[in-house]
Amino acid sequence: MRTYRMIESTPSLLAVHLRRSIEMEEQIAGVIAEREGLDLATDPRPRVAVAAFSGVMRITGRMWGAGEDISVDSIRAITESCLDHLGPALAEDWRRTGARPDGRTAPRTRRTQSVTRAREKCPLHHNHPPGNVICLTPCTGSITILLGCPAVTSFDSSPQLGVWRALLALTVVFVMLATTGWTAVRQHRGDASPLQATLSAWERGRIDGRDLPAADAPAARLAQFFASLTARQSARLAARYPLAVGNMNGAPVELRYRANRIALQQARRVERERVHDDRLSPVGKQTAERRMKRFGVMMRPHRQVLAFDPMGSGRMAEVFGDLSRARRVSVVVPGVDTNVLTFERTQRKYAAPVGMAQALYGAERRARPGTRTAVIAWADYTTPVGLGVDAATSMRADDGAGRLDSLVRALPGRTAVALYCHSYGSVVCGVAARRLPPRVTDIAVAGSPGMRSDSASGLGSRARIWAARDSDDWIQDVPHMEVGGLGHGADPVSAGFGARVVSADRARGHTGYFEPGTDSLRNFAEIGVGGYDGVRCASGDAACREGISGTTTA
Repeated sequence: MRTYRMIESTPSLLAVHLRRSIEMEEQIAGVIAEREGLDLATDPRPRVAVAAFSGVMRITGRMWGAGEDISVDSIRAITESCLDHLGPALAEDWRRTGARPDGRTAPRTRRTQSVTRAREKCPLHHNHPPGNVICLTPCTGSITILLGCPAVTSFDSSPQLGVWRALLALTVVFVMLATTGWTAVRQHRGDASPLQATLSAWERGRIDGRDLPAADAPAARLAQFFASLTARQSARLAARYPLAVGNMNGAPVELRYRANRIALQQARRVERERVHDDRLSPVGKQTAERRMKRFGVMMRPHRQVLAFDPMGSGRMAEVFGDLSRARRVSVVVPGVDTNVLTFERTQRKYAAPVGMAQALYGAERRARPGTRTAVIAWADYTTPVGLGVDAATSMRADDGAGRLDSLVRALPGRTAVALYCHSYGSVVCGVAARRLPPRVTDIAVAGSPGMRSDSASGLGSRARIWAARDSDDWIQDVPHMEVGGLGHGADPVSAGFGARVVSADRARGHTGYFEPGTDSLRNFAEIGVGGYDGVRCASGDAACREGISGTTTA
């Protein structure tokens, strides 16, 4: 809400927001046109439909921003109310229809009568209660815009469900994925990526007369290279190419921690200069100051930063425990609106990657004190930001899946790995599942909008698939389907999906799965240490533990 109000009151930010909204509308119109076999250049209907719907969403945002209730339930209720007014606003004569002050209904115009006749001919209208919102659906072999059809936010599971209603409804519900604001304030910088600049320098570099290997060489090849160096040579490379070494899968983890501490110091210096740059707006200076402080915190000696990229909103990963000596490793994969500023939080601590990982690490140590474990808070992919197509598609997940696979393959030794994928992070894990190495034994999703698969077996992974969802989590209202690239597929906690559904009792809504004292955190810890017999199933019996060697199912 704070972000939304800042955008509304700042002309430059509002201009960027409007530009991004138009870009998003064009993408959605293109998806609809492709799905329906239309030529977007000659047929205006997809753009008209999306523009009408987007207009409603903008009104919704203004009303939400002006109100005192900033909850998800509030914006959902306002959205439904505004949609309810769209049909009458377009179909009726405002001067001649509707309720009069005396309570009587004005006579219907010829236009509303024709709309009523069209509605009666639409197959989707049958067996539905009357509503007052726009309904976009194929009727009589063509795509017709009908006014007064059922609300797009209430889904029908019949085969006659139109792709128009599905696409627009998906757009509505994914508003809720913007957990930290109505829209995004992206950092658009003209500077070249510091990481890319360092990698380019690495490619041309040498160490004591030796050529350096390609930075994207297989992790095993890079590990051999670093093993051949002296401690002094390794330290020189970390100091000379901190971002390259700090993000290099195959480099010793302790050396990566050291390199990233240097990279954080350099990034902090850049942000300190930006704080005093008069070319920046007050908002820009404030953001620079927050980044400067965050980098300073992450530089502290006890922090073990495994990956860091300051470009844009930033990427980061941190280790808890001794990764080099761990017998079991857990990786927390977060979702929407994760960046260097939201990587760790004081308020709502366990809704951020650092808090999630800290809670899981502590729970694993309590569950099995004798087992050496390590937990990685992994936000080393560019997550979707705010309201946009990114959150409703796999675009960000496709890139994140490749990065996640590279991380897992480069972890030291042959340790068993468990993935804990929250919200959009479960989309990343679902896309990555098929390519992940056998060392990944378990994939647990929480608050998932879907895994880009219709079933657990369809993921193509030998890992055990676990799923948890709190009864108060709003993600259950997201249509678990995929239409024209929008949506993420079947619900992982549904019986038909085939995941091992565990209890999430006492979790708080969508972000409470790693809160201490919750069943979800306890179950995640048992999975992480291999204590499957201690996992509590959502069904209250032992169904979720069936088929696991060494567990009791009676």
